[in-house]
Amino acid sequence: MACCRHKHATPADRAAMCAACSRSVRTTDAGGELWSCTVSGRPLADHIVRRARCPLGRHPSCKTGVLRWLGVRWYGVPMPVRLALWACHARHPRPSRFTGCGCLARAKDLCVSIKDSFTTAACRRRLSPSTRS
Repeated sequence: MACCRHKHATPADRAAMCAACSRSVRTTDAGGELWSCTVSGRPLADHIVRRARCPLGRHPSCKTGVLRWLGVRWYGVPMPVRLALWACHARHPRPSRFTGCGCLARAKDLCVSIKDSFTTAACRRRLSPSTRS
C-alpha cells in the first residue's frame, strides 16, 4: 500500500479538507475576504500554510496518512472530496494529484489482507512437497 503511506500532507490536502469542513466560515472585512475556522478561531491560512493542527483531526496524520471524515478513516483526502472540488473548482488539482489514494482505510485494509492471504495460500500450494512429482 505504498500509495497510502505518504508522511506529509501538502497544502492542497489541507486546503481540500478545510474546504469540505462545515466549520469554516468566510467573513468580509476592510482587507477583503478572510476564511476562518470556527472551532479554533484562527484563519485557515494558519491551518493550511503554517501547518497548525486541525482541531477536529481532519488533516492527514503525519505518521500514517490517515484522517477521519464523516466518522470514517480514510487514506489521504477522501475521494468524494477530491471529486467534488475538482468538479466545482477548475483550479483545484485533479483527484490523482492529492496525497494518498482517497480510499476508505478499513475497506482497503480488508482487500489487501484478502489479497495477501490468497497470495500466501497460492505460494504454499506451489511449494508444498505433495504437489511435486
